[in-house]
Amino acid sequence: AVGGVTARDVCCACGGGAVNGGAAPQPTPAPAPALKCEDSVEGWKDSLGWSCAQYAASVCSMSPEKITAESFAAYAVGGVTARDVCCACGGGAVNGGAAPQPTPAPAPALKCEDSVEGWKDSLGWSCAQYAASVCSMSPEKITAESFAAYAVGGVTA
Repeated sequence: AVGGVTARDVCCACGGGAVNGGAAPQPTPAPAPALKCEDSVEGWKDSLGWSCAQYAASVCSMSPEKITAESFAAYAVGGVTARDVCCACGGGAVNGGAAPQPTPAPAPALKCEDSVEGWKDSLGWSCAQYAASVCSMSPEKITAESFAAYAVGGVTA
């Protein structure tokens, strides 16, 4: 070892390097708030007197997507159907009528860079050479002592 610097210390392919230019990984953004549906017309009832709660407990709890618009329309009041105002039937208002919140942008991808530009071990191997050979196989199986044998200046690949 020359100065103790090995490929394991400075080469990404060998488990070293620097993430995002040495910056700490960015935290994962908080998840978007849960969407909450509410029946959009308080006290609404269809032409038979059925409420959204009754639709939720029966017709719409089965497969509302299989019920035709015409079936709902047959019991509309003022042109408003359970499919329009009842969450269980695919209607209602999300978050009190507010538009759904946009999904936050994903965290930036972590990018590893070899941390010592132009680094070479005591045999003259660069990080690119380690990446194409030794460290592309199973770097976790290579012992620290193996890396240290070719270290330069205290830094391993």
